[in-house]
Amino acid sequence: MKFDLKLIVQPHENFNGLSYGCWTSIWWNWLFSDQIHYGSVYFLRGNTDKESPIIRTGKNGPIIYSDTAIFFPIICTITSEHLFEHASTQVIRRRESAERQKSPLLLSVKINGVRIPNLKNYYAESPEFVLDIPKTSRLRRYFDPVPRSGKSLAVSAGYWIMLRPLPPGTYKIIFKGKHADGYVSYGDYTIRVLIPSNDKAC
Repeated sequence: MKFDLKLIVQPHENFNGLSYGCWTSIWWNWLFSDQIHYGSVYFLRGNTDKESPIIRTGKNGPIIYSDTAIFFPIICTITSEHLFEHASTQVIRRRESAERQKSPLLLSVKINGVRIPNLKNYYAESPEFVLDIPKTSRLRRYFDPVPRSGKSLAVSAGYWIMLRPLPPGTYKIIFKGKHADGYVSYGDYTIRVLIPSNDKAC
């Protein structure tokens, strides 16, 4: 199935009333929550600092419905006091998040073989938000440094893609980003999109 670039929410657009920056703050809280799904938007992710690339293909590929959007970072970062003790003000948090995302060495997204152009245009910073990291979060040990649990003010920056709800079919989504410091984020997903059961013909 050929992917239609019109299914990408443009960087200046809102989706469900929220900007890209606002969606990033929701994504980060989802990430540490260990939830699988978030409402009408399905979140994908690449690997963290200490993980292998994220590959969910074949039988391990997600199954979603055609009324569900998809949101993911190509590469991103977050700054809060629970990660960096010196990040005590919003000015520091915003400056350091933005600095880490300056001049990425690689940004790549392909959906069903179609390469997404102009990915530097998809840079977004979050508003300052409350990051809540539960003690039970299984993912935090894979970050470097390992964040403390609890609530803290945070700012995120990075390159993100929001896909509108996709027509039924199978979608191969591969994304990769590389920071100047050598960190690489990679995700490879095969997603099956189904018609919601209540929309099926009688």
